[in-house]
Amino acid sequence: MNSAKDDEIYWNTSDKLVFNFEDNEECQIFGVSQTTAICSQAGTFSVDDDADDYLKSDITPSNLKPLLSVISEKTLTSILKAENLHNVHQEKPLVQPDITLRRILLGQPFMLEQYKSLASKTELLDSAIASGDGNAILIVIIFIAKTLKQSLIQRLLLERPEAVNIYIRYLATTLRTNELTDLLTLLVIFQNVRAFQRCCQWQVAVKATEFSKPLDIHSSVLDCLQNACQHHWNASEGSLVSPTNLSKQHDVSPRQYQCVALTTRASMQAWDDIESIVLTKGWLGSKKLQTSLAIEDILQILHENQAPSSLLAKFLSYIDDLDRRLSLAKKLQCHRAVIDIFVLQRDRVALSEYKSSLHSQSEQYFYAENALCASTVKWKN
Repeated sequence: MNSAKDDEIYWNTSDKLVFNFEDNEECQIFGVSQTTAICSQAGTFSVDDDADDYLKSDITPSNLKPLLSVISEKTLTSILKAENLHNVHQEKPLVQPDITLRRILLGQPFMLEQYKSLASKTELLDSAIASGDGNAILIVIIFIAKTLKQSLIQRLLLERPEAVNIYIRYLATTLRTNELTDLLTLLVIFQNVRAFQRCCQWQVAVKATEFSKPLDIHSSVLDCLQNACQHHWNASEGSLVSPTNLSKQHDVSPRQYQCVALTTRASMQAWDDIESIVLTKGWLGSKKLQTSLAIEDILQILHENQAPSSLLAKFLSYIDDLDRRLSLAKKLQCHRAVIDIFVLQRDRVALSEYKSSLHSQSEQYFYAENALCASTVKWKN
């Protein structure tokens, strides 16, 4: 009876704390105040160092049972440590490039400060490039430019053409000429070094094959292409030494390829190969000119290598303007082409005068004579 009465007096005494969910003050649970618990979660004190003081009964009301009478010290320490660790992980920002990029693209608030390591910055930049959005790429580049040393920035950009092109436009637009000049200079050097490395690898590989031909190890890509056009013209397209395969591997432009191939094959008098370089099949099997070179350049290369008159005349026929065609034909002394143009213009007088300038009894002279005698031409004079 006394025990029951003591309990009743204990719970109804006004100076004892009541477990009240509506109490906004620091309510004490098991002798531990809410403020103290928050401090432990925030990591403002060490559980290991202060556990003894923290668990002493003199910090609680004298007639409240100590916490260690309910759970063991080991269990309590484990709980507090786990809670501290949980909060540390919660406060650590998450590095998620896909989410960050989505927020940038949608115009939502975003933070880039959590991308501290080089790896995370690189991943963020690659994600921006993959998005294909120029603004997002530029935002990431500017952030990286402010947080990395110059050598690392340059390495990241030079290995990513999409990024470096956007940054170059940005520097040009903002008139940051010194940075732009440095970047462009470095870009040229980088591209030349890469091209030289690839070329050396190709040369070493070629020397190890049965198709090996004398070639200086320090030759340029175009020198290697000339060698391939000269010695390996008929190699299959997938072959290591194939001129077209070499061009693809080393980013040789169509204009460079056609110029080297045309000059090389013409110098070898390989006239049958000329058409395959600059002509393609047209409508109903006809041939049409498809080239990155000007027709004047093609004709000049052929003329310098003493191409047959018939081949010159064929390429001259791809010039639609007759006056321009006539001028080039006279310059190249392609007599057959000149005669054909006068016939097309139905200019009998001009053709007669031109015939008189030709060597008598020559092939071109008789060709002009036959044209003048043709009954199918309706001369205009």
